[in-house]
Amino acid sequence: MNKKMSYTSIVYLGMIIGFAIRSLIMHNYEFLFYAVILSGFWGIIMKTDARLNYPTTTLILLIVWLATHLFGGTIFIGETKLYDLMLIPIVGEPYQILKYDQLIHFFCYLVMARFIFIPVSKVLRPSAPLWLVGVLTILAACGIGAINEIVEFAAVIAFNAGDSVGGYTNTALDIVCNTLGATAGWFTLVGSARNNRKLAA
Repeated sequence: MNKKMSYTSIVYLGMIIGFAIRSLIMHNYEFLFYAVILSGFWGIIMKTDARLNYPTTTLILLIVWLATHLFGGTIFIGETKLYDLMLIPIVGEPYQILKYDQLIHFFCYLVMARFIFIPVSKVLRPSAPLWLVGVLTILAACGIGAINEIVEFAAVIAFNAGDSVGGYTNTALDIVCNTLGATAGWFTLVGSARNNRKLAA
């Protein structure tokens, strides 16, 4: 393991362990389920980094997202969990936009798109149209978002959490925010992707 992955692994896993302990104290066993999933996700990143060489910036963004996610699920502002906090009242009931949860979904899949872009760009031929790389990157990131919703649903069933993660409207808004975030993530990369092709030509 290189120094980049060693340092980021210490921070990433250290944060998960710290918040897992906090969740035990709070009897928030649902979060422990998420901690296991997030640890497995990091294991995949560690396993594939030797071949894909994820940029340090993208790894740092992932750690920033992890912190915002952990805070969202375990920190309360008064009686309101941070994830349920309304940040800017743009749209009222039943959509309640813009909440902290929606912002973090957007940011998460911006980061996911940056990760997904790397294997997608390596699998496709160098001559593949840039728009195709973008579409596949966005769709793959959204696919991870779908898996995340399945994980949330499994947690609701396993821990009898009821509607703690929201109903149909919340799920639909999550998917919209995921897609917007993945699209934004691609646009943060398209310039450098275009320049890399010019250098390789």
